[in-house]
Amino acid sequence: MQPSADKKLFTVDELYRMEEAGLFQDERVELLHGEIFLMLSGSRHQARVDRLNVLLVSTIGTLAIVRIQGPLFVDNYNLPEPDAMLIKSRPDFYEHKHPGPEDVLLIIEIADSSLERDREVKLALYAIAGIREYWIEDI
Repeated sequence: MQPSADKKLFTVDELYRMEEAGLFQDERVELLHGEIFLMLSGSRHQARVDRLNVLLVSTIGTLAIVRIQGPLFVDNYNLPEPDAMLIKSRPDFYEHKHPGPEDVLLIIEIADSSLERDREVKLALYAIAGIREYWIEDI
């Protein structure tokens, strides 16, 4: 019988301290249920995100803030970085804190290698957090 290994779950504050210490260098990461995930972005994925950015900014204008691959503070164990978010306009552009679920109008994920995590983990996380609109583009 093998001994069971317990997981160490990280908080948002611990993630920030790791980033400040240079642990992730130029890697993008997100925190989901206390686990740290590396976010890989191939050229196809990045091109879709860039197209989406142009479409959203040209369509939405100043009615909302278009945030591309930025953090969303859900709780102390969840800091996802959706590919695109439409968030409520604020004069300070969320300078002093990341937007939370109450600020989100729409989240869009571009799924290349992350479709399963986007459909299962993130969908449930966003639904529980009260986010009403969540779209996934499967490329």
